[in-house]
Amino acid sequence: MAVKVVVFNLFRTLLESDNTIREAYKRMLTETNLPNDQNTLKDLMIVEQLKQISDEFEREVWWKEFFGSKGIELDEEKLKEMKRVFWARRLQLSRPVPGAPETLKKLRLIGFITAAISSEDAGKMLVRSLLEKTGLFELLDSIICLKGRSNELKALDSIAKMNRVKRGGIAYVDIYLERVITVQANGFVGIWLSEKTVPEITSVKSVSSIAELPSMLSSMRAGPSWFHRGTASSTFS
Repeated sequence: MAVKVVVFNLFRTLLESDNTIREAYKRMLTETNLPNDQNTLKDLMIVEQLKQISDEFEREVWWKEFFGSKGIELDEEKLKEMKRVFWARRLQLSRPVPGAPETLKKLRLIGFITAAISSEDAGKMLVRSLLEKTGLFELLDSIICLKGRSNELKALDSIAKMNRVKRGGIAYVDIYLERVITVQANGFVGIWLSEKTVPEITSVKSVSSIAELPSMLSSMRAGPSWFHRGTASSTFS
């Protein structure tokens, strides 16, 4: 089946990088008077990356556990302050992944519908602010904000229904191989964005750069190319 819709996991695939997150944490620790030594920052980033592929991603929950293990008790007000500062710094620091705007423009030009899923613990308005600030908002036909990872397959099904395509008509792009394998196993087309070699035991496709996506997806599409006429307004679902 020909792919018609390209769905990106928003953070780290289209927007930001681990360096952005690390710097946001560094500033948050300083501004909220928490230990900001290199070991604490390193440990925070390790847990952050592990939580990215789990269903338990609410930062206020695992921050409390993380700092509690270091003998620091955080009350509700402190956690709210941390979250506010963390996202304020991310808003300041966020940049598109190199090549992301150009790739989205090219995908739409050659007829693909573009969408993104955010499963971060940020509200819709903050995600919209990030997208508008970085110029990505107008390059996406739809954006779905979730609470937690467990609803990602439902979000992909919603996008399929919205665009009247079957699961095989949706390509999902992510930097996390575990997520890509999961969506592939459920009938979607999984594309891993990584410079690493895809393990032989998987059947997912991969690209080392986001700029490679238009040519890869075009080669997978049957029939003549068609063009995306006009500019669809991005919507939050």
